[in-house]
Amino acid sequence: MQINDMILQMQNKLAIRPNDSNALYTLSLLNSYLGHYDESIKYLSAMLKLTPNNPDVYYNIACIYGKQNNKEESIKYLKISTAKGFNKWSLLKNDSDLDILKTTTYYKEQINNH
Repeated sequence: MQINDMILQMQNKLAIRPNDSNALYTLSLLNSYLGHYDESIKYLSAMLKLTPNNPDVYYNIACIYGKQNNKEESIKYLKISTAKGFNKWSLLKNDSDLDILKTTTYYKEQINNH
């Protein structure tokens, strides 16, 4: 199945079930893979309305902003993610989506403290 077909399939699922978190997450991943970062953030933001305390959603938004070289927004969402309980420190350490943050004080503190 082609990516665009998968996107269409997930969009059809959302048309039937607008709060389908699996479809929202899949659409965010597929759009991110294609470089459609604004679309990806749109789907992740919809997930936040369903699960506002899910640290992984904030982490994924931080990653997308990192891919866009938007250091300020990436740090902002990474801070929210850690405040909400994000604790996948090996992922944080090795995630190339956050390479832009690796020279920041905040990132270094997170890695050194965990």
